[in-house]
Amino acid sequence: MQHLETLLAPELQEARKRRRTWLAVVVFLMLMLGVVAVKWGTIYSWGQGVRSRRLAAKAEAELFAGNIEAAVDQARTAYQTKHDEPAAIRVAAKVQRLVGQPAAAIPLWRQLRAAGAMRPEDRRAYAEDLLVAGAVADAGNEIEGLLKENISEGALFRLAARWAAVEGNGERAREFAAKAVKVEPESHEGRLLQALLKVSAGTEALREEGTRAMLELGAESSREGLEALRQLGTLHGISPEVAGKVMQLLQQHPLATDQHRILALNLDLDLHPAERAAKLDDAVKKYRDAAPAARCAFGMWLNVHREHERMLALIPVEEAFKRQDMLLLCFDALSGLGRWSEAERILEMKDVPLDTAIKELYLALSAEEMGSKAAAKLHWQRAHLAAGPSPEQMRRIALCAEKYGRTEQAENAFRSLTANANTARFAMEGLLKIAGTRGDMLMVRDTLKKMHERWPQDDSVKNDLAYFNLLAGKSVDESLALAKDLVTRSPRTLSHLTTLALARLRTKDPAAALSVYQGLQIPWDRFATSQRAVHAAVLGANGLTDEASAEVAALRWDDLSPEEKELIKQWRKQ
Repeated sequence: MQHLETLLAPELQEARKRRRTWLAVVVFLMLMLGVVAVKWGTIYSWGQGVRSRRLAAKAEAELFAGNIEAAVDQARTAYQTKHDEPAAIRVAAKVQRLVGQPAAAIPLWRQLRAAGAMRPEDRRAYAEDLLVAGAVADAGNEIEGLLKENISEGALFRLAARWAAVEGNGERAREFAAKAVKVEPESHEGRLLQALLKVSAGTEALREEGTRAMLELGAESSREGLEALRQLGTLHGISPEVAGKVMQLLQQHPLATDQHRILALNLDLDLHPAERAAKLDDAVKKYRDAAPAARCAFGMWLNVHREHERMLALIPVEEAFKRQDMLLLCFDALSGLGRWSEAERILEMKDVPLDTAIKELYLALSAEEMGSKAAAKLHWQRAHLAAGPSPEQMRRIALCAEKYGRTEQAENAFRSLTANANTARFAMEGLLKIAGTRGDMLMVRDTLKKMHERWPQDDSVKNDLAYFNLLAGKSVDESLALAKDLVTRSPRTLSHLTTLALARLRTKDPAAALSVYQGLQIPWDRFATSQRAVHAAVLGANGLTDEASAEVAALRWDDLSPEEKELIKQWRKQ
C-alpha cells in the first residue's frame, strides 16, 4: 500500500502551483498599484487635460455659433478644470474680450505666451486687447513684432491702422488701411476703415474721397455698408447732397433698424426745416401703430429733441401704464414739460409698473421740483437702497441724477458702481466728469490715481494722472519720468507730448518744453483746449509772446480749468 502523501502528491503539487500563481498575481497587482499610486498625479492631470480641451472645443463652437452666454459658461468650466491647459486659456481670453473685458483677457494671453502656446492669431488678439484697454505702446510693440515677421493679412493691417490712428499718425494709419484693402479687396470691413480714416483726415480732397467710398459701401447690402451710412449721417458738416443720399440709402437698406430709420428722418428734417412740424406729425401717426420697441426708440428720439408733447401723443400715459419702458419715456416727457405734480400723481397710483428703485428715483425728483426737500431726501435714500443689488438700476440712478443736475446723488451712485468689475470703468469716468464740472482737481487726481491702480496698463490713465499732477505742481519728477517714457513709446501722441511739455515747464526748462513740438505739423484748431493752452504757455515761456497771445485768443476760456487759466493768464488780452 502506497504512502498517503505519495498518493496525494499530484493534488498537493497542483495546490502549491495554484498558490504560487495567486501569489505572483497578488505581487504583480501590488506592484501595479504602487506604479499607479506614483503616477496617479500624471494620469489625473492627463484626464483633466482631455476634459478641459473637450470643454474648450465646445466653448469655441458656441462662440462660432454666436451663443456668447453658453460659450462663457463652457470656457469658465474648461479653465477651472485645468487652468494651465492652452486651449482653455485661449478660449477664456476670447470670451473675456467678447463680453467687453479686454483688460481681463490680457493676463490670460500672457499666461498663454508663458506656456509657449501662442499662435500668430493669438498675438493679434492680444495686441487688440492691449489697444482697447489703453496700453497703446505695448499694443504697438506687439503689432510691430507681427509686421516684422512679414505676416500679410487684412486683419493685422486693419489693427495696425487703428493703432497708428490712436497714436495720431493719420498718414501711417491710411497706409496700413490701404494695405488691408489690397490684401483683402472684397473685405467690407477694410474698405470702411479706409474710408473713415480718409474722412477724418485734414485735407478736403481726402475727406471727399472718403465720403464717396462710404456712399459706395452704403449702397451694398452689408453690415459695414449700413455702418458707413450711420457714420456719415451723424457726421457734422456734410453737404445737403450727401445728406440726401445717406437718407435715401438708409431708407432702402435691407438691414436697417428703427434707429437707422429714425436717423433718416432726422436728416430729412434737417434738409426740409420748413416742413418739420408736418413731417414730425406724420412720423408720430406712423409710429403709433408700430411695434413697442420701435415706438420706444422714436419716443426716446422725441424726448432728446425736446418734442415732449409729441412724445405724449405717441405714447399716452394711460397706455404706457402697461409697460415700464414706455412709462419711463412718459416721465421724461412730463419732466421736460415741468409737469411734476402729474408725474408724482402717476407714481403714487397703485400697481405702477416700475421697479422700486426707479419709482423712488422719480418720486425724489418730483419732490425736489415741488420744494419738498425732506420728502426728496427720503426718496433718494430709498432709491439708492433698492438699487443696491442691481448695477443696471444704480446706473440709471447715476445717469438720471447727472442729467437733472443732482451731482451729489449721481456721485453716490457712481461710487457704488466702482465696486462692480463690470461697471467700475463707467463709474470712475462718471466721477471724473463730475469732478471736472465742479472744478475739483483734488477729486480728479484722486479718481485717476484709483483708476491707475486698477488699470495699471492703461497709458491714457497714466498720462492723465501725470498731467493733472503737473497742473497742481505735485509729483513733478515722477510725472516727468512717466511722460518721457510715454513719449518714447508713443512719440506722435499729442496728449503725451502735452504732458511732457508741461513737465518741462514745471522743471523750469522752457527750451526743452518747446523742443517737444519740434518738427511736428500740428493742426491746433482740431485739438482740445487744454492741449492748446499748454502749447501757448510753452510759446510764452520762450519769449514768443505774440504767438502765445494769438493761441490764447483762439481758446474757449470757459473750457479751461482754473489751473490751466493760471498757466496762460499773462498772455490773455482783455
